[in-house]
Amino acid sequence: MAYGIAVFFSDLHYLFADKDRRNVKANLKAIFPGKSGRHIRVIRLRMTRNFAKYLADFFRFEKINKEYIKKYVRLENIHYLDEALSKGRGAIALTAHLGNWELGGVVISLLGYPFYAVARPHKNKKVDDFFNFQRGRKGLKVIPLGKAVRACLNLLKENKIKFQIDSLKSYIAIGGAIKSVVKQKFPDFNNSVSDNNGTYKI
Repeated sequence: MAYGIAVFFSDLHYLFADKDRRNVKANLKAIFPGKSGRHIRVIRLRMTRNFAKYLADFFRFEKINKEYIKKYVRLENIHYLDEALSKGRGAIALTAHLGNWELGGVVISLLGYPFYAVARPHKNKKVDDFFNFQRGRKGLKVIPLGKAVRACLNLLKENKIKFQIDSLKSYIAIGGAIKSVVKQKFPDFNNSVSDNNGTYKI
């Protein structure tokens, strides 16, 4: 039911958000230059509906606990995190930005890995405060972008995990903390850190 309501309002917004439609269309045409205008419109509509479903999940974070994880979440290869940390030099975990990364962060946090993300703030302070509140209520804390580099280096020294959402060009660290740094400012951070101190990449 929540998804149905979310999709309804997403479609309603889609009808009137001319600027958003144009921007998304331009981005999709750059990604899929060979696809027809009709196909681009179908992808654009599915994108907005999927984002609406993500928001529906995001608004219901209070329902997530260990019982919820046990019932609805399939965990695979979580032992790699512990194996990497057992080496004592921290770890860098890499992933594509697919689906609900905040849900993954909340799950990891509830499993006992304190999780901090350095994220670019939303332009609207009330929106930013709400997103950070939703993240923080389940242990996913947000760190201001400017402090991220030193924090990530310290985390690795403390044998923590740095988690990278690659398609967003951001870095995140997990463990006693998780932090993220915008990649454009530090393009070789992963390679330089892992090469110099023996950090494990996952």
